[in-house]
Amino acid sequence: MKRIGLGKREREELIRLEFKAYLGAPESYDTVYVNGTPDIEVSIKGGTFGDIATAAIVINAIPRVLEASPGLMTMMDIPLVHAYRAFKPPKLLKLDQRNSVKNHGISSKS
Repeated sequence: MKRIGLGKREREELIRLEFKAYLGAPESYDTVYVNGTPDIEVSIKGGTFGDIATAAIVINAIPRVLEASPGLMTMMDIPLVHAYRAFKPPKLLKLDQRNSVKNHGISSKS
């Protein structure tokens, strides 16, 4: 089986996904090529396990689904799904807070 997915803008191909699956394939892998400066090529031996990838997109879609209006929708109907930070970054200490942190036995030096 061979499937090709294309992402285009104004007829220019920007992204291409090729999926090939067949009996007797010599090896399983996922490879990503990024054309730029510098060009990048990354191969994952054994490929990305499909269940993990499916679970990731489902989890990352939760905020978009909760924001959506009721009714049957497709991925084209909701804003782009992307990874979210699972934690809030720590607040930066103000200059006057540094002394109180130091006074409580916490060193600001590494």
